[in-house]
This record gives sequence, structure tokens and C-alpha cells, in this order.
Amino acid sequence: MNLTPDNQTELLAEYRKQGKKSRHEEENLQIRLMDWIRFRYPKVLAIHVPNGGKRSASEGYRFKKLGVVPGVPDILVIRSRAVINLQTKQFTTYHGLAIELKAPGRIKNVSVYQNEVMKKLTEEGWKCHVCDSYESAKQAVDLYLNL
Repeated sequence: MNLTPDNQTELLAEYRKQGKKSRHEEENLQIRLMDWIRFRYPKVLAIHVPNGGKRSASEGYRFKKLGVVPGVPDILVIRSRAVINLQTKQFTTYHGLAIELKAPGRIKNVSVYQNEVMKKLTEEGWKCHVCDSYESAKQAVDLYLNL
């Protein structure tokens, strides 16, 4: 649909509504997943770094000075794992699991910052996943913690 003076307010309202809906979907997915992790793996430290959301310029400046980094995945599971490849007899050690959650159907909406952080985490020995459903996120956690 083309943007015209007649429909721009309507389209902007619809765009904002969709964004709000996907944020709520992602938030609900995260709450559900964190509840499940805490129930299924009570001794595992899993955290969320609250670096998302809208902030004023002064808040953004303050958060940046405090060390907030854009693109940090939504859930970090702090647990190292060692895996041996039975064919090559080589060990791979992971230092933790990072999961970036997306609203259903929005798995391709990974930002440049998120890709950059996940690349750095991978280089530092973290296992990273992008998930857009409760089941895929649970599977990623189960596979990682049961290595």
C-alpha cells in the first residue's frame, strides 16, 4: 500500500499496534520460558538483561556508561558444558547458552547489534540460538543442558 497524506495516520497507527503486539508476544514467550527453566532446572542460573525498550537520551547515555550493550540476547543460561565428538575424539566446551527470542513469525528480525553480539559470544565459546516459539526455545535449553 502506498503512503499518502490520507492514509499515513492510519498506517502509522496500524504499524505501532503490530509492534506493540509483537513486543507483548515476545514478552509473554520469555515469561513462559523463564518459568519453565526455573521449574525444570532449579539449580541453573538463567537471567534476562533488561537492555531493551525505549529510553530518553539522558537515560540512554547513563545506561551506556553503566555498561549496557545493545544486542545482548534475551536469555543467558550461565552453565558451561563439554561435548566430545565420538568420531573425531575432540572436545568442544561451551561457556553458556544465549537465546534471542522473537515473536512468532519474526525470526528473521534479528538486528545488526544482535547478530554482532551473538557472533562475539560464539567466538567466546557460547552456544547461541534465535527462537520464535516456546517449543523451539525449550528444545534449545533441553539440548544444551543435557549435553
